[in-house]
Amino acid sequence: MAEAVGVGAILYFDLSHQPTTDIIFDWEKIFVLEGNSGPYLQYTYARTQSVLAKAQSSKLKAQIAGDINLQPEEIAILRTIYKFPEIVQSAAEAFSPNLLANFLFDLAQKYNLFYQKHPILKPQRRGSLAETQKIREFRLALTAATSQILKNGLTLLGIATLEKM
Repeated sequence: MAEAVGVGAILYFDLSHQPTTDIIFDWEKIFVLEGNSGPYLQYTYARTQSVLAKAQSSKLKAQIAGDINLQPEEIAILRTIYKFPEIVQSAAEAFSPNLLANFLFDLAQKYNLFYQKHPILKPQRRGSLAETQKIREFRLALTAATSQILKNGLTLLGIATLEKM
């Protein structure tokens, strides 16, 4: 695990900068677990996997009810996820992996804010038990989608994803 985090940190540091700019190498910035770093993204992915494992997410419903009042943080994540294909295409066409790296950092920040503000496995009851269950299912699906985007993006950058950290 330490090797995967170390290699991921260096790769991310390199790929997160514009190809045409000079890089100032700083060991402390590379390995920080908070902020724009490879370990931060790997940790966020591991966090999503932990939530899904606790929920035994293989039993997620394929359809999510459309009558849920979404929180601003949930909407922000959905809007970000929606942009993933466009970002990948832009990064490839411009030979600028930093576009993808910055996108992943933005998604990780939004997910971590959501994670801190809104219980996923045991959402606060709003109305009936069925409504609370719908919120839980939606939040688990949002976590699964975030996890998949992080995994796909990190894989494209050549950075290992870790189930646990």
